[in-house]
Amino acid sequence: MIITLKKNLTKQEEKKVVSKVKELGYIPHIVKGKNMTIIGMVGEFAEKYSELFKSMEEVDHISEIEKPYKLASRDFKQEDNNKTSLRCRNRWDKNSRYSRTMCNRK
Repeated sequence: MIITLKKNLTKQEEKKVVSKVKELGYIPHIVKGKNMTIIGMVGEFAEKYSELFKSMEEVDHISEIEKPYKLASRDFKQEDNNKTSLRCRNRWDKNSRYSRTMCNRK
């Protein structure tokens, strides 16, 4: 679950939300941007506490994560693991006027 905090909160107000996440037995992942702060609440069945966090003054809104394996999935990682390295070279086709590119996987 992702908890988006309201803008211009004090550190003490942010700590209040983080401590609540820890108190419930979940691991908070804090991401601070230029204009907003979000807290990722990592753990199984985190969405059952969404109403609790929605009622807190410091929270702007809640986003639920659909996949329970989000941290391990390729969607979460920044690098693209699906890319395959290719080695390509141009070959002149004797039977036509065009060259063709041959590619092999590394």
